[in-house]
Amino acid sequence: MKSPGLSTGSTLLNLACSGHISWGLPKGSYCLFVGDTNSGKTWFAKAFLAEASINPTFADYRLIHEDVERGDKINTEKFFGKRLAKRVEMLGPQPSTTLEEMYGRLF
Repeated sequence: MKSPGLSTGSTLLNLACSGHISWGLPKGSYCLFVGDTNSGKTWFAKAFLAEASINPTFADYRLIHEDVERGDKINTEKFFGKRLAKRVEMLGPQPSTTLEEMYGRLF
C-alpha cells in the first residue's frame, strides 16, 4: 500500500508533524520552513526532497525548492544524489520575493 505521506527520516518528527510514525509530510502539500539564517532550513528541505526523489510513491510529483534567502550553496548532487539534482526545480528564473508570489507561482 502506498503511503499517504513522506517520511521526514525521524519517527519523532513524523509524529510531531502528522501524528503518524511512518510519515510526516502529506502528499500533494508544501512545507514552509521558518528560522534564522544558517539554522538548517535548506538542509532539511533538501533532505525531504531527496527522500521523495527515491520514493516510488512520489515518482510523478514535481519536487520544487524555492531558495528565497538566495543563500543555497549546497552541492545537491554531492550531498543528496543525482536523482534529486535532476528532479528538483525552481518556480521561475529567480526565487519568489514574497509568500504571495510563491503561492501564485505554485497555483
